[in-house]
Amino acid sequence: MGSQRFLTVRHLLSGRNLVCTVAELMAKLDMFNDTLAISPTPVDVSSFGIRQIWHKKNATNAKNVWIRQTIHQTVIQQVHDLRAR
Repeated sequence: MGSQRFLTVRHLLSGRNLVCTVAELMAKLDMFNDTLAISPTPVDVSSFGIRQIWHKKNATNAKNVWIRQTIHQTVIQQVHDLRAR
């Protein structure tokens, strides 16, 4: 079974005899911290980057710059907090 949406994974796993591979930091989110167990994968799984994409015409738009910076700072803080767990 697969899902393109991380938010549905917990519901797919709950009460079923399934295994799911997600990013370690995703697994540490509170939304996964109930009856699910976390363990390392038995094989190496490559890492992936997180990128923001926007249209060039919005590159200097003040609102667009603000939301990109806000998202960037939020993700950085969340990653820092999750790694500290």
